[in-house]
Amino acid sequence: MRSGRDLRYEPVPVPARLAATFSAFRTFAGHGVRGHLSLGYQDKRGRSTDVTDGAFATYAGILILRGAGTYTDWNGRLYPLAAGDVFQRVPGRKHTVTIDPASGWVECWVDVDAELARRWGAVGVVDLDRAVLRPGLDLAMIERHEREYTELRAAAEGDLGRRYAAIVALLLDWYARDRARATPDPVATLVDDACRLLADGCADRALVATVARGGLSYERFRKVFRARMGVSPGAYRIRRRIDRARELLLSSPATVAAIADELGYANPFAFSAQFKQLVGISPEQYRQRTPGGHGG
Repeated sequence: MRSGRDLRYEPVPVPARLAATFSAFRTFAGHGVRGHLSLGYQDKRGRSTDVTDGAFATYAGILILRGAGTYTDWNGRLYPLAAGDVFQRVPGRKHTVTIDPASGWVECWVDVDAELARRWGAVGVVDLDRAVLRPGLDLAMIERHEREYTELRAAAEGDLGRRYAAIVALLLDWYARDRARATPDPVATLVDDACRLLADGCADRALVATVARGGLSYERFRKVFRARMGVSPGAYRIRRRIDRARELLLSSPATVAAIADELGYANPFAFSAQFKQLVGISPEQYRQRTPGGHGG
């Protein structure tokens, strides 16, 4: 169990509009309460008891935006809770949640029917044997949940499948953040930093400096990078440069020569040759054959 000092994350301001109780509840047509998706918020300021030895028929993942308390799972294990923690209500499993009434508790949540949760558990989206996750909390997490709430509430019936996928992605992000906090991986961080530099077209000097800070030789870094990304750093840089070229060919009226110059190619011939090698057609053909491209 973490100490009281370790339990406290850096405070993140919760927008006043979210310190309230409201929800969005949608159900796939023809499925009744089965197949439902729900997101919402609850303001529990001043409360001391949330659930006592209770079990629910649905699955919920609850992210604490503000507050402190405890969670006792179905095995009797006690977990301290604070802002940035996620506790799971696993269908059919009894648990108890207490709240420090002076902590100003506010939470947001995701709720789905038990059958969906079991399917998610079977493919590793959620771990139904876990009681509490520790993903931490930042403004991006708060904004993402609010965005999914807004999108779910306004979604057309035919768009519920996409909202389903977005909620799965939200849960996966909570789990990924939990793993990252529990077992920091400096090599993964180094590769992520390198990917950003390569995508931004930074000079080799910046990349070498980043690698040096990570404590690896450049040759060792290349092996690690290839193992994680499937390509060498040089090939990754080319791939991202061509990705950017595709975007410009579709969204900009700039000439092929101007795009080549913007992307740092020595001349438009070198750019066109590399583009054709990777995409299969020339930049001009790509622009003309793709809907929305600026032809002519």
